[in-house]
Amino acid sequence: MTSPGAKTAARDVCHLEWFINSRCDYTCKGCIPEAPASDKPDLPLEACLEALESYAAFAAERKAETRITFYPRQAEFTKPFTAVLEAVRTMKSKGLIHQVTCANRGDLPGDKIKLYRDGGVDTCRLTIDGPAHVQDVLRREGSSRDTLKAFREARGSGIQVLPLTILVKYNAPHLTDTLKLLMDEDFEHCRVQAGIRGDAGGANAKAGDHPD
Repeated sequence: MTSPGAKTAARDVCHLEWFINSRCDYTCKGCIPEAPASDKPDLPLEACLEALESYAAFAAERKAETRITFYPRQAEFTKPFTAVLEAVRTMKSKGLIHQVTCANRGDLPGDKIKLYRDGGVDTCRLTIDGPAHVQDVLRREGSSRDTLKAFREARGSGIQVLPLTILVKYNAPHLTDTLKLLMDEDFEHCRVQAGIRGDAGGANAKAGDHPD
């Protein structure tokens, strides 16, 4: 029996951040792909499943908690991501995977939220650039509306939502308004990070112009 004043040892965490594909057919304003998808081939499904098994075995040997964050970039979810997510759901039911997060653009449509819910995803890290007059300029008309809709729908389905704001030159002056917006949506936590990639937005864009 542990005495009241005794400290329990923290469990080690083995966190896998997985950029599972390079394809992206979103149409964010000012965003130009660095290279054609053919120049950045994704791992085949068999290799992805092998990597997943290897990761789980590595963590189990060390008795570490397993956390996976997926970055599925393409607008239409396809293999290998959907198949890997199904494999993760099965492993999670067996206690081999403990926490799953998916990081996406904020305006996540309802069919993907349902896929995440059914796939056992615990948390969605969704981007929000700012109020409508800021976000819609950076993304597209209606992006802010669709982002708030996705926040509400994901939370309503039982998925935890962690808002992410990436600060660039255009939206940084509006950070206070962004935080107020999130507070109005009853968020107690959010993540803010600085956009520092000089190549974001293509060769003709200045550093910090675009959150991607």
